[in-house]
Amino acid sequence: MAEYTRLERRKVPRFPQRNVFGSITFAKRRTAISCLVRDLSRAGAKIWTLAVRIIPEKFVLTLDETGEVAECQVIWRSETEIGVVFETTAPF
Repeated sequence: MAEYTRLERRKVPRFPQRNVFGSITFAKRRTAISCLVRDLSRAGAKIWTLAVRIIPEKFVLTLDETGEVAECQVIWRSETEIGVVFETTAPF
């Protein structure tokens, strides 16, 4: 049986994370939603949250542990995860 290989389209490799907690903020930072960052690179991330449906196309991601911040653009969504690219190179 052939093994399935996912086509890698990222320009910068992402690295799996172990439950890096963060928050997604939008609406002029009046709305904050908890999330887990599942994998991360200097160009983007995969984020798990139960609030996928209400997250806008652009938002700010803050990592709880370090306070680092990145402006994000959603590029894909599933029921519980979103894939984002960073508007500028993230400090992560």
